[in-house]
Order: sequence, then C-alpha cells, then structure tokens
Amino acid sequence: MRQEQVTGRIDQLMDRLRDDEAQQNRLLAEPSEATRTLCTRCGAENSYERKLCAECGEVLSPSHFVVDREARTHMEAGLSLYRNGRYKESIFEFLQALSRDELMGEAHLYLGRAYLETEEFGRARESLEKAVEVMEDSADPYLGLADFFQRTDQPEQVISTLHAALDREPEDANTRCRLAFLYHEMGRLDAAIDQYLQAISYQPEHLEANRQLGLILAASDRLDEAIPFLEQACLLDPRDPHTHSLLARLYARRRHYSHAQQALRVAIQLDARDASLRADLAAVYQAQNQDHLAAQELQEALELDRGNRDASLRLAQLLERHGNSAEAVRRLDQALEFHPHDLQIHRQLGELHMRSGRLDDALSHFEEVVKLDPTSAELHHRLGRIYLKKHYDEQSVQAYRKAVELHPVNPEFREDLAMAYYCSGQIPSAIHELSKASRLDYTNASYSKALGLLHVEQGEYEEAVRDLKRSLELAPADAQAHGMLGQALARQGLSNLAIAEYERALDLNPDLYLLHLSKARVYAQAGRHELAVESFRKFLARIGNQEKTRMLSEAYVGMGHSYLANNNPARAAEVFQAALQRNPRDARALHGLAEVAMARKDYVKAQRWLDRALQAEPRNCDLKITQARIQGLQGHWGNAVTLMQEALQDNPRRPDLHEELGRVLRKAGRFQDAVDVFQRAARIFPDQEAYFLWLTGRVQFRQDLFAEASWSYRKALETVQHDWRIYADLGKACACLAQMEEAAAAFEKALELAPEDELPRLRKMASRLASVQG
Repeated sequence: MRQEQVTGRIDQLMDRLRDDEAQQNRLLAEPSEATRTLCTRCGAENSYERKLCAECGEVLSPSHFVVDREARTHMEAGLSLYRNGRYKESIFEFLQALSRDELMGEAHLYLGRAYLETEEFGRARESLEKAVEVMEDSADPYLGLADFFQRTDQPEQVISTLHAALDREPEDANTRCRLAFLYHEMGRLDAAIDQYLQAISYQPEHLEANRQLGLILAASDRLDEAIPFLEQACLLDPRDPHTHSLLARLYARRRHYSHAQQALRVAIQLDARDASLRADLAAVYQAQNQDHLAAQELQEALELDRGNRDASLRLAQLLERHGNSAEAVRRLDQALEFHPHDLQIHRQLGELHMRSGRLDDALSHFEEVVKLDPTSAELHHRLGRIYLKKHYDEQSVQAYRKAVELHPVNPEFREDLAMAYYCSGQIPSAIHELSKASRLDYTNASYSKALGLLHVEQGEYEEAVRDLKRSLELAPADAQAHGMLGQALARQGLSNLAIAEYERALDLNPDLYLLHLSKARVYAQAGRHELAVESFRKFLARIGNQEKTRMLSEAYVGMGHSYLANNNPARAAEVFQAALQRNPRDARALHGLAEVAMARKDYVKAQRWLDRALQAEPRNCDLKITQARIQGLQGHWGNAVTLMQEALQDNPRRPDLHEELGRVLRKAGRFQDAVDVFQRAARIFPDQEAYFLWLTGRVQFRQDLFAEASWSYRKALETVQHDWRIYADLGKACACLAQMEEAAAAFEKALELAPEDELPRLRKMASRLASVQG
C-alpha cells in the first residue's frame, strides 16, 4: 500500500516536471532570453554557445532558465530510475539536479528515499530533513521521514512524524490509516479507532479505513459498532468474499440471522469453491433450528472439500442430535483420514463413542488425544474417567496422577485421584490426595466430609470427627455431615454426642430417615430401650414405597451431576427428568436441568427451570448464584449484581458469596463497589484476609490505580508468603509505577513458587521487564 502511494506521487511529480519543461522550452525559444547570455562583468551580449565573453573574456554563467531545465531533466531521470528500482543510479541524478538547484525540494525528498532504499540511513535522514525545510507546505517529506523511522525501528518517532504530516494535510485519509495501523500494532486501541474515524470523516468512502475499523471493533467484541463499517466496506468493495463472511459472523452473533444468511450467500456467489463459507451458513441455519437446511449446506461443503474439518465436525454433531450416531462416526472417521492428528476430531469421536456406550473405542481415541496434547491436564483427567468406567483402576490412577502433575493446584483433579485410589483399594493414598485437595480449596466442605468418611472406613475415628467438624464449620446446615459425625461419635462410644448429631441431622433434613435406625441402635446400646423402640417405629413408619422413590431420586440427581461434569448434557437432562417424575418439586433436579440448559447456552430455558427451583426453595443461595450467572452470561450484569446482593443478605457468612458479588460488580464495571466488597470480606473473614486483599489489588490494577494495588498485594503478602500469583501481580504493579527493582524482585519470587505450567509466561514477563531496565 505504501509503495503504491509513493509510485503514484512519482507519477504526479513527473507529469508536473514535464509541464514545467514544456514551459521552459517555450521561454528558451524566445531569442531575447534563450539565445543570448549577458556578461555579469561588462554587460555585453554573447551568443548562447559561447563559454567566455567576447568583449572581456569573463566566464559566462548559464541563464536561470537553462539551469532550471537541466535540474528538472536530471530530476525526471532520477525519478524514472527510482521507480524501476535502480536506486544507486537515481542518487547520482538527484545529486546532479541539486547541484543546479539546491532548493529543489523534490530532489531532496527522493534523494532521501533512495538513500533509505540503499540503507544509507545517515544520509537519508539528512536529505529528508532538508526536504522538510524546503517543502514547507507539503506533507511528503514527513511521510518520507516516517518511512525512515519505521525502517530504523523507532515507532514513537514514526507516530510523531505522521502527526506532523497530518498537520500539513489533515484530510489525507491514507496517512491516518497508516497512523491508525501503527497505533493498533502497539496496542493503543483507542488512538487507532480515533484515527480511523477521522479518516472516515474526511473520506466516508475510504475502503481501508472502513474495513480496518470494522475488524478492530469486531475483535474488541464491539459488534454493534463494527457492523456499519463492515457494511460500508462491502458496499465499497462488493467483490471481497472475506469481508462479507466476517460481516455474516457478526450478524449471527447478534442473532440477525436473515442478514447473516444474505451476506454468506453473497460471499458464496463470489467464491463458490470455499467450503468454509457453506459451513458458516450451516451454523446460521443451526442457530435457527433449521437442521435440514444446515445438513444440506454441510453436505455441499464436504462435496467441495471432503476433508473440511469444520464441516465434518458440525455434520457429525447434527447427525448425532438426530439419532444417527453411526453416520456421525462414519463422517468423523472420514475426516480423520484427512486430519489423522487432529485433536478435536479424535476428542469428538471419543465422546461420541462414550455416549453410545462403546468405551473401548472411546478409550482408543482419548489415548490418541493425550498423545497429541500430552501437556493438557484436562485431557489426562478425562482419560482417567474412562479408565475408571472400564474398571481399569491402575490406569485410572496413572492418568489422574498425570493430570495432577500437570496442574497440581487443581483440587478437583486431586479429588478424582483420591476416588481412583479408593476404587483400587488404596485408601491411605486416597486420604493423602483428598487432604491436599482440602488444603487447596479450604472452603469446600465436601472435601472435609469425604475425608471424614474415609477415616471412618479406616477406623480412624478421631481423625474422622476432626474432619467432619471442619466440614460443618464450613457448611453447618449439612445434614449428611451431621449424620456421619454421629456415626463416628457412636463408634467411639460417645452415645449422647452421637444422638445429638443424629437429631440435628434429622431436624435439618427429616428425609434422612435411615438415621432413625442408627439412633435406635445407639439408644439400645446405651440401655435406653423405650427411646430405642420409638426410633425403630419412626424408621418403620417411613420405610416402604417412599424409600424407593427417595433413594432413586437422589441417585438420579447425583448421576445427572456426574454426566454434566463429564460434558454429557443430553444424558444429564434425561436423568434429571427421571428424578422430577418422582418428585416434581425436587429443587436439586430442577437446578440440574438449569445447568444443562446453561451448558447448551439456552439461557431462557435455564431461567425457566431455575424459577421452578426457586419456587420450591426460595432462599437457596446456590440457586441465586446460578441465576446471577445466567444474567451475566446474557450481559445483564446489573440484574446479576442485584441477585448476588440478595443471596449475600441471606447468607452473609459465606465467603464465596462475597467473592462472587465482587466479581459480578467488576464485570458490571462497578470497580469501586467491587473493591469495597472485597475489603469488607477481608475484615469479616480474617483467615481469608490475604485472598480478598489480593482480589482487591486486581480490581485496583484494572482501574490503573497501581499504587493502591501494590499496597493491597504487599498487605496480602504479610499474611501469605507463598502465593506466586500475588508476587506476579505485585511485579506488574511495580513495573507500572516504574519501580523496576521491586518489580524484578517480585517476579523472581513468583518464579520460585509458581508451578511448572506457569513458568514460561512468568519468564516472558520477567524478560520484558529486564529489557525495559536495560
């Protein structure tokens, strides 16, 4: 683009030189000027051919017109050579022109450009700066200087020089586009957008400005702003299929499906052989539940390109949705012939086989997936689950251990590793891993509760009581934990304490009627037979058909959450519905169906399920958290804030609610409110003060309050000295404050403490800091 502009200016300049030369020829044709030369010493007239005065012998100087014509002749020759890439020869001609007219600005300008092409940077800058002095009204010298600074890697100088050029020619849209592009490359997004907007204000039909501005806004997720500029670009260049395709994607994201279809059809007309365009059109049809039209487009895409990856993946999903899993497998196998090492194809095949119950086939594909990406902890984790389903306990343990090695701070991975150890009979190892999970996420009551259960199985009742009490500190309303604590106390012979825990459990959840039997046994052991008989009768009064209903309902809800965790929302929905058939007001099952709808990104349906759950349990804060997340996913952050505030009001002692409210406020753009929430939580929960101070600092950093952020990080480190994340964030804040030594020390400490998978990113940040210090 820049070369085309230079070439165009050369053509304009040569036309002007030819016009000037013609004028000079007309003047030279007049005898009074062109055929006579006046002697500057004696004033005698001499013929043009003479070199010395005929009267006094003085050396005669050529007339102004002759000198000017010779200068322009050399200038024109130099421009011709420059345009043909013969830069060294053009330098000679430009110097000849300047020897005859040292104030010829164009000669200085293109002499500088020629020096730049031959990498004689010192001479180039000198000539270009001279051109700036001589050509007082032209922006071209500044554009040449901008090229010089760009070639010598001085971006800030390029920017200032382009601004100087625009001071002389503010309506030059091409220069504004160049400046905008440079701003965008440097990450100064707002400045880039401003320059593109100014270019469009001067030239509304400037193609590059409209297209690039649309691309930048789209990449920034400012879709409504991007669409008009891309529409204008399509009008200015209706033969560009890529712009039409991008515009269609934006329409689809805004659910303007008719416009998206029209734009994609235009793109397909322009490039009928591009299979990816038909795959995009199929996605638009799928979004409108027009699966038959989507299937037609995907079929045509695969006819154009049998190995088209996206079309194969989409068609397989479509076929499975309509119950044709065999054809879906065939399509993916066909795609695998063209992409034998494609991770996504192997993964989708593995999941499809799992849903169809073909665990052996699923296992082979997930083993291949792990080979393709051996550094992914999540993939090893998925493989471990398949091994566990196959009852390959040892392989399951190995896969989960690998996931933990790759991501040692993920408590869920350690929890599943503990489960694998438990299934293989290695209960001490299971306790060890679950203890680590509990330390990583000390607010998760289920970890302490599971530890208590394992200790009970091991006969370690004192440890079981300790962990179960810890669980109840975190979740005092957990009836199951109270019941398990009662069992542990009963095993220790502490009958009265055990009975008290059973009664608390039954008060919290009367449906745990099996505890009546346990309580009856404790009464009998203590010799309190009348109370034992009463408890037996209560147990017998609840047993029967309801026993099957309740047990099956709990089993289905647990199974549904397992399927959902295993990324199988279809099966999860089936079992949650089965639970509802036994209890239509089961809030857990309704909550599970809402989470299924969220996994499918059907937020309207998710809200409907959640409304029913809230009717059953209106004060369930977990339901309100999910409701707030739905609102947030739809971009309604104000509603999400209101819901989280209600949940926190009902449960002010839950730290996770404070954290979630702060995060929602931050996403709603209410940074100071988020800071206030985190700071208040730090005061309310002293044992988690460092964590909430860290969260406070992260919000302050986003506000560009670097001094306040660094103070929060340092305050957090007074309590917790081994969290690498706080050191890394402190390093960034210090760097922004130009406190380079403190920043380097913080990054060094973060590198000492960080897990292996975080080290490359931290080293890169530390290297950038070192380069700035250098």
